[in-house]
Amino acid sequence: MDLCNDSGIGERISEIIVDTNDKLDDHSRFADSDALLSESADAWIVKNNSRELSSGALMAEMKTSELRKLKHSEPHLIADEIIPEEEIRKLEFESIGLINREYQISCLKTCLNRMLGGSPEINNEETKEVEESSKKELVFLKGLSGSGKSAVANTLESDVLRYTSGMFVVGKFDQTTSDKPYSGVAKAFGVICERIGQMPDDVKKIEAEILETFGNDVEELIDLIPQLKYIIKEYPTSAISDTEDHSLESGQERLRFAFRALTRVFSAVFSPLVLVLDDLQWSDISSLQILDYLITDTQNPNPLMVIGCYRSDKVDENSVLSNKILALKRKRNTCSFNMTELKMDAFTADDIFGLIQSRMRADHDAKTKRLATLCVKRTMGNPYFVLEFLKMLKFEGLLTFDAEGHNWMWDLSQIKEVTMSTANVVVLLQRKIQKMPSQVQRLLQYAACIGSSFSLPTLELVWKKSSIINNQESLEPFETLIATAEENFFIEKYDSNHYRWVHDKVQEAALLLKLRSKAAFQLDVGSSLYYCLDEKTLEEELFNVADIINSGNVNKRPEFARLNLRAAEKAKGVFAIQSAANYAAKGIELLQEGTMSTNRVLTLKLYTIGAEMELALGNGEQAEMYSKEILSRDDYSTVEKIPLKIASVRKLSVVDSNFRQSIEVGLELLREMGHPLVRSRRMLTVQAIAALKITVQRVKTAPAAKDLHKTFSLATDQKHKMCILLLGNMCFSTYQTKETILHILCVCRLVQMTLDHGIAPDSGPGFAGLGLMAAHVHGDFETGYEIAERGLAIQKIAGKYREGATVFTAYSFPLAWKLRLEAVLKPLSEGYASSMRVGDPTHAMWTLISRHIWIPYMIGRPLSDIMKELPLIQSQMEELSKYEQLVIVKVFWQMVLNMRSNSPHAHKLEGHIFTRNEYDEGKSLQVGTVHFAEGELLVFFKPEEAADRAIRHAKTFSKLCPCMCVGMIETFHRGVALYIMARKTKRRKYKSHASKIRKTIKKWLEAGNPNVEHYDLLLDAEHAALNKSSYDRAEKLYLEAIELASRMGYLHHAGLFNERYADFLSHERKDLEESVHFLNEAIRFYEQWGATKKVKMLTNSSKGG
Repeated sequence: MDLCNDSGIGERISEIIVDTNDKLDDHSRFADSDALLSESADAWIVKNNSRELSSGALMAEMKTSELRKLKHSEPHLIADEIIPEEEIRKLEFESIGLINREYQISCLKTCLNRMLGGSPEINNEETKEVEESSKKELVFLKGLSGSGKSAVANTLESDVLRYTSGMFVVGKFDQTTSDKPYSGVAKAFGVICERIGQMPDDVKKIEAEILETFGNDVEELIDLIPQLKYIIKEYPTSAISDTEDHSLESGQERLRFAFRALTRVFSAVFSPLVLVLDDLQWSDISSLQILDYLITDTQNPNPLMVIGCYRSDKVDENSVLSNKILALKRKRNTCSFNMTELKMDAFTADDIFGLIQSRMRADHDAKTKRLATLCVKRTMGNPYFVLEFLKMLKFEGLLTFDAEGHNWMWDLSQIKEVTMSTANVVVLLQRKIQKMPSQVQRLLQYAACIGSSFSLPTLELVWKKSSIINNQESLEPFETLIATAEENFFIEKYDSNHYRWVHDKVQEAALLLKLRSKAAFQLDVGSSLYYCLDEKTLEEELFNVADIINSGNVNKRPEFARLNLRAAEKAKGVFAIQSAANYAAKGIELLQEGTMSTNRVLTLKLYTIGAEMELALGNGEQAEMYSKEILSRDDYSTVEKIPLKIASVRKLSVVDSNFRQSIEVGLELLREMGHPLVRSRRMLTVQAIAALKITVQRVKTAPAAKDLHKTFSLATDQKHKMCILLLGNMCFSTYQTKETILHILCVCRLVQMTLDHGIAPDSGPGFAGLGLMAAHVHGDFETGYEIAERGLAIQKIAGKYREGATVFTAYSFPLAWKLRLEAVLKPLSEGYASSMRVGDPTHAMWTLISRHIWIPYMIGRPLSDIMKELPLIQSQMEELSKYEQLVIVKVFWQMVLNMRSNSPHAHKLEGHIFTRNEYDEGKSLQVGTVHFAEGELLVFFKPEEAADRAIRHAKTFSKLCPCMCVGMIETFHRGVALYIMARKTKRRKYKSHASKIRKTIKKWLEAGNPNVEHYDLLLDAEHAALNKSSYDRAEKLYLEAIELASRMGYLHHAGLFNERYADFLSHERKDLEESVHFLNEAIRFYEQWGATKKVKMLTNSSKGG
């Protein structure tokens, strides 16, 4: 809060100034209020106090402090009664403030200003600058507990709130619930949601934006951040059906998308947005990953600052947090964020000496220094420990206030003797708590078990239930106990119904009280919550309850195994893999031999989810151990064991990249399930051909895409759903190993099972893949189009999962041959967003290439527009570790750079972005893209070499990557190069190869491809230009081709066609004047396209001619 801008506080300041000036009316030099109160309220808080005070308390403390300064410097001016003794006694020991933290506070403010466009300079070796324009700041504050990390972070709040739309929010992690996934992050986001819910003018707009971004999937987010209900009052049920594979590989990406998308929305509403994640040493792995996701989001244009606070003594160099910090350091340049690390050092004897002097008005330097030295020895210089140590001395009567002398008195030898056994601040706080009534002590220990904050209804429920269990009859009123705890500064209220500990060391001290064992208290609290909370509340607090019970269930009571299963399933649902694995392991630990026999379903579920989670974490041995426990037992059926077996297949392909073994294990599993795929290896090719023909025919007789929903429904039989899932995995593995025949069989069987048993998540991609095969193998583009359309219709029934794969396959392959390329841009954009939303980064990146590179190039969009997208695409692929797709982007990028360069070697695909040793010759699409880029450069710069290459090279892009939309332009440009050389050399070999390509394109046109009409016109013109008798027809065709390309906005082809016509006029018609006109037109279009190298070549040619 900006205290100086608060009207109520302003009035109080004026009252203080008037009151003080009345005392000083004989001295005009103090009449100026600015001279008296030279510090603003904000500055005063930073310098003197880290606590949040009410405006009245703040003004009272400011007044006392300022008047005390005057009394010290001008004792004859200020009467003693101006500083009441009661205020001195109370105020001097409430807080020590932020002493010796000016440097850290200054660094935080500088980081904030830098993010908002201010000075980028921080004189700190631990600060890593990226660039002045970076709008992301990451700061880590480290130090011992009590060193003031949280207080220093909180000083930034007033700076942030000076901006009308600024937001400063804190999310705190908790030691007692360290397995709870995303706890601190979810708390911070929850506070933001609550704040938005109080903004009636904006909430509707934000609600619409969130629903538009997440669609039906918003339900999953609400499970993670319940406070979203403050924004989204009504939402549709999730479209993700029970048939969908909530794969953990995709789950991480779904969360990445979700938190990033929410942060983009929130940081657009609140600017600047500052998130403080406190006590990161207790955070779970999933939360650290979210921190990574947020700060590395290069697509978020809004200012975002994340401050992470952690205890340095709880984080060693091998810890998860330490490794994450190192990883973020490596990312700061590529992901464009600044990173700063600040250390909170302990107090020195001089710091404490100054503290005692200023806070106790001590006059005896030698005596005060000796007390300061003892404080350092007893507290190790820990600021919070120093405060509690001094308060303890006062409480024990070892520091006494001399009312007559207005001074504090102490006996150092007595203090030494009494405090000899003081080990740490927790012991001090425990002694303080132990002086409270027994019921207050017990209440505090219950509260400590619940967490770093708690609601009054929850604590009251636990208190009453536990008191009944433990036969506690004469209870003080609950409200009285809470008031006592608050009055003694153990807890503090932070909203109408919630309290938090004044410091985490107080919670730690309460948790370790010896009233009963810590475990017994935790089990009491957890059991009370588990059995007494209503089902809805229990679901919301499930992780907290499970963590508390697990901490106290030292006797391993088996009835809590089911609770851990629920927690594991919920953690899996939000893709908190480590947390889910921990809950599953705890549940398995609680199973007893008898329980395993009587609770078959519970046992099966715990071991299955345990194996799946360990597999996702890369712990293959642990996963295998869990799997064997179930697979080795005879009392589980084959169907019940299928999920574990499929998990093994997925491990081989997805985790180990052992695709061949994955195929073999998958084939064996299909036989076990009664659906053998291969009858005989010798007849494999015949099987595949027959299967393709039969399957295509069956699909053609199925209802049209628009009517599919009337006859098709979701698969319900678990066995058949598992078969389709397994076949989908095998389609992936056979594609990776280039086992084409087996791949065809997998796709056909997947489609047939969908036709017979209903729709599963992989059905959509299967149909799209079949459409591709129909177009490629049979050359039937119409049928390929119809099957792909059915695939899209099936995907709508199946849900969002795998939508990206269906969209990419359908629109980049068969549909691109039947629709105008401009028309597929929007569906591809939607496919990219869907892939990111459901956590399918592989197809998201393929779709990105198709949407922003291949098709824009094919339709002649300006190269500069395409270039703008490439760095962002590269950054995203690097972040997602999608290096196969990244090679394709680099190849294309280098090709475009060459077209825009001044190098005499622009026709060679080499440069600082891509070199030939970077691609994998085993990857068809990478090899095909290199062939494509090399061919494009030769067509525009060395057409004679392009023609020879077209004859010489059998492996064209179209053969390496059949039916891919880019094959259209690659084939056409090969034809152009061949016709150039056919007219130039009159040699039959060029004409023969060119004529074949011309016939191919005519077939495409006849089959209904709307994208090749101008191709056909230009090749007809080139063919006619080979014969003198057809020159008139050639001219007509050239002009028609030019007119069509220009009208459609195909800049590259408008340039190429004008260039070819100019060459025809110059060499065949000898009409130099007209030739120059069309050559200038070619230059104009090439210039608009951005091919500066080509422009320079033609300009020089024009001058030379």
